[in-house]
Amino acid sequence: MIMRVQRGGVHPNIKGEVWEFLLGCYDPKSTTEQRNQLRQQRRHPMLGKRGDGLRQLH
Repeated sequence: MIMRVQRGGVHPNIKGEVWEFLLGCYDPKSTTEQRNQLRQQRRHPMLGKRGDGLRQLH
């Protein structure tokens, strides 16, 4: 499956999200909202730590 994705077997618009599933970043049964939350946590690891959001990043 990974080779198929790598060789272009997946439409470019969804290739990034497919890779996240193949790499085990998401539970296959996860909802869109759960995936969006996980994605935001990875991009901004300080969010949610103390509850004051982006102010911690500055």
